[in-house]
Amino acid sequence: MTDETRGTSASGRSLADLIALAALSAAWWSAAVLVDPRGDFPLNDDWGYAVPVRALVDEGTLRFADWQSMPLLTQALWGAAFSAPLGVSFTAMRVSTLVLGWLGLLATYALLRTLRAPVRWAALGACALALSPVYFALAFSFMTDVPFVALMIAASAAWVHAVRTERASWRVIATLLAVLATLDRQIGIALPLAWAVADALRLGLGRRWVASALVPLVIVVGALVAFQKIVGATIGLPAFYHTKSVELMQALGGLVRLRGLRYPLERTSLSLVYLGLWSLPLTLGAAVAIARRRWVIASTLAALVVGLALGVIGRGMPLTGNVWIETGIGPYTLDGDAPHAPRIVWIVITGVGVAAAWLMLVVLGRALRARLAWDDAEPTMRARAKRAWSALREGEMPIWIALFLTALIGYAPTAIVYGPFFDRYLLGQLPFVLALLALEILPAPTDRRVVALGSAFVAASALFSVAATHDYLAWHRARWALVERAAERSIARTSIDGGFEVNNHPAPEGPPIENEDAPYRLAMSPMDAHEVIDELEVDAWMPWSIERVYLLRAQ
Repeated sequence: MTDETRGTSASGRSLADLIALAALSAAWWSAAVLVDPRGDFPLNDDWGYAVPVRALVDEGTLRFADWQSMPLLTQALWGAAFSAPLGVSFTAMRVSTLVLGWLGLLATYALLRTLRAPVRWAALGACALALSPVYFALAFSFMTDVPFVALMIAASAAWVHAVRTERASWRVIATLLAVLATLDRQIGIALPLAWAVADALRLGLGRRWVASALVPLVIVVGALVAFQKIVGATIGLPAFYHTKSVELMQALGGLVRLRGLRYPLERTSLSLVYLGLWSLPLTLGAAVAIARRRWVIASTLAALVVGLALGVIGRGMPLTGNVWIETGIGPYTLDGDAPHAPRIVWIVITGVGVAAAWLMLVVLGRALRARLAWDDAEPTMRARAKRAWSALREGEMPIWIALFLTALIGYAPTAIVYGPFFDRYLLGQLPFVLALLALEILPAPTDRRVVALGSAFVAASALFSVAATHDYLAWHRARWALVERAAERSIARTSIDGGFEVNNHPAPEGPPIENEDAPYRLAMSPMDAHEVIDELEVDAWMPWSIERVYLLRAQ
């Protein structure tokens, strides 16, 4: 029981949770109104994910874009439910993602509270996820990232509650949510795999383990196999459906031969900086118990200096691209000179990110040693190992292991597969890092200055995320308005290189279209050897956002 609930009645605790959930909901939807999700235009890759929604609503059939590599069934059905009343539009699909983003926010709070985090820290952790630049921005698209992560969080919260209460009904709910997550992205099988390992430690490999762990695993994997068989035998799987699996097998082969180690090492180091930065509020709460130790203070300050130095020499954030980019929220899919945030901004972010990553590792590392009783006065290494093995089955360790393995299994494929590595791939790990940190927040009275510091960090993240996401949608509106004005000039869409989304909406047959040789192009600035035909001002809030979008003609 936490310091905030000790001595209070169950009704008092419920009231505190209801107030927190209401406040979180108000904050989410207020931010959504400020950004304004309206606009019937695609963002990033979601022009392709709209294909099955249109087929379901307009034709009553199921059809996928050839290039997709995930099942997408859950999201297609969800998007169709929001599109059916008023017709298919990206506004409707965007609202569907915002609803799931909101549910993911509430599910994060529920997960952290189930792990016995105090109300204030559970709310702060939920905000750290939801108001991080990548989660918040992707919630305004029809990309799969936020819907998938929301389902993963909800399934995990249900599973932890099932373990705590020993109620089979919650395990059934967790399994159904895991099925929905897996039918959106295959990597959802990380959930029942992690649960199976944790329950094996907790229960042993007996009948109880079969019922509580093996059955959910069989159901989730069986649902995925059945989907693939049925779709393959009827409408046919997308042409690139198995591409990621093939790439994974190739990467594993290289890893076994010690080739390709560079990818997981580099990606893990940069991932830790992102995860450390985004989870900083809870890291601060969990670090209170060790914050006065000199070596912790000294090493964290050293990490801060290293991060600042990396930023100064040009090796700082953003360490990978796609959503959170140098100028705000992206990706920028227009030609021309992009505006840039002041360099000092990224130097400071890099310094804080490296320091936060180090402190996060210190907190989790010391927590793991304590949970494994590794510091106990055992006479030999063998005795220590035996005691640690015994500790794996005690107390919170099975839950700790399940949360850790869920993050690890979900992260591993993206870490080793060749090709681009995007910041949005880390959303699947962030809620579980927050959950592991929540387990280490002590029930003793918390220093209010730490809470205030974490809240200030979340507020700054919210200000940036709201403004940058607003500007991201604003320049897209301007871009599509120029496309419509070009049509009034009898300029065909196929004659314009409008950037990734314009070139590929509606989704083409075959691979994405580049259209680089078109005589006209859309750009964020005038370009050499091009004449300005038309331009529109962008309603930008950030001081370094795109201010105008141009229609250019090659000379």
